[in-house]
Parts: sequence; structure tokens; C-alpha cells
Amino acid sequence: MRIFFASMVLGVACGGAASTSVPVSIDTSPIVFVMQGNYALGQDISINIKNNGTIKYAYSTYYPACNNLTFHDASLKVRVIESFGEIKELPAGEFIIPRGTHCDLAGDTELLPGEEAELIIWDQQECIKDNWGCADSIPLQAGSYSIIGSFEERPHSYDPNAHPYTPGDRTTIEWSFTIEP
Repeated sequence: MRIFFASMVLGVACGGAASTSVPVSIDTSPIVFVMQGNYALGQDISINIKNNGTIKYAYSTYYPACNNLTFHDASLKVRVIESFGEIKELPAGEFIIPRGTHCDLAGDTELLPGEEAELIIWDQQECIKDNWGCADSIPLQAGSYSIIGSFEERPHSYDPNAHPYTPGDRTTIEWSFTIEP
């Protein structure tokens, strides 16, 4: 497993939310988030990834918020979510977004070297009740957040009988950002 971390937090003195997405510039990271460092409260957040490496990676096309992404804040608060009448406790600081529920469908797509893909557009909502999809959500507060993504390599196989989606090593990346009032 490989782990890469990147953070871009713009100061309030810089004039607020950035207007363009900025790819992370880390030579050792083959796959990166392409996101802004600051967002305004309530602003849609486009979560994109880019493959800066030389091999293919895979990501989920149905529910990347279930299969590839986890969402965190700086509070270390232990959240509970109601799921089918049961109360589940999440790890400290972690929360689920509405598109992170109803995770029974799967479908992988390859991200070729040099390609960029939009995983989801997130409306800054946190899911608090799951019933075959997010049944109730609340808006996020201003603060510091991070997204952790985990993506499998799709190595080229010279074996004609090999399954085309044989998983390879997993690469984990993180992006930190601020939601401003």
C-alpha cells in the first residue's frame, strides 16, 4: 500500500475561495485529487482525480463515495448514523455523505495515465439516516475537512487468460480543504 498526502489551504487574507481547481504537484504521487483549497459554505464541490502515473488505476463509477472515498473533519467527533433502524458509530471525525449510502452496486472504470475524471459533485451535505439511500441529511458547518481516496492499480497482464480487472497495489491519497462561512 502506498500513501500520499497533499494539502492546499488558502488563507482568508488571500481573498476567499479559489476560482480554479489546482492539481496537486507531488512527483511521487501517481494519482492525485484535483480540487480547490477553499470553498464557500453551501458551494458544490467537484471531486476529481488525475492519473499522473504510468499505469492504469480503477475507480468506482456508481458509488465512489462508498468504494473509493472517506470524508473527515477536524472535530474528531464520533458520529452515529441510523441505518435500517440500527444505530452505527463511525470512526472519530468521519462522516458519510448522501452519495455514500446505498452501496450495493459496483462498477469499475479505468483511469489511464494522463486522464482526469470527475468522481462526484458533492453539495456539502452529511447523511444522518440511511435507508436504501440517504433518507435524511444536514448541511456541513464551516471548518477544515479532508477526503481520503484509495485506488487500485490495474496492471497490464501479458497473460491472455488473465481477468482484465485483476487488482494491483492500492494507492491512498488525501486532500485537505477549508469550507468558509
